[in-house]
Amino acid sequence: MVTLATIRNSSWQAIYNLLQTGDYAISTDQIYSAMNDGLVSSKTLPIIVIGKPLVRITKKTLNLDGIKEASVNFTIRIFHNTAKQAEVLADEVSNSFLTGWRTLSGNGLKNMDFQDSDTDSYHEKSKKIHVQILNLEFTYGGVN
Repeated sequence: MVTLATIRNSSWQAIYNLLQTGDYAISTDQIYSAMNDGLVSSKTLPIIVIGKPLVRITKKTLNLDGIKEASVNFTIRIFHNTAKQAEVLADEVSNSFLTGWRTLSGNGLKNMDFQDSDTDSYHEKSKKIHVQILNLEFTYGGVN
């Protein structure tokens, strides 16, 4: 369960766990929390990197106690051998979020919003790497 005290780690873990379930489950050896120079060249594609969330906490003064609310933003990068494969996997990841929203909501991550997406590619040694980038935002809140 996500709490304000553990929001960065527990929200990342909720996303990680969700991607390992359902019709389009992704193997744990394909999901990473950070990118480094050798990651793509040392691993078999596809690779999914779920960046640590960007969290913005606000306190609204609707009553004497106030209500704390947090915006939790994730950037997910999908690396694959071809642009089409990266796009298909990005759709599978998106579908995992759309079909698993109740699980995320039960963990406190509500109001899921796909902010935007982007594509990229680059050459690493003799191969071209294709990247799909997904940006998601959730709201966690209502806790004093």
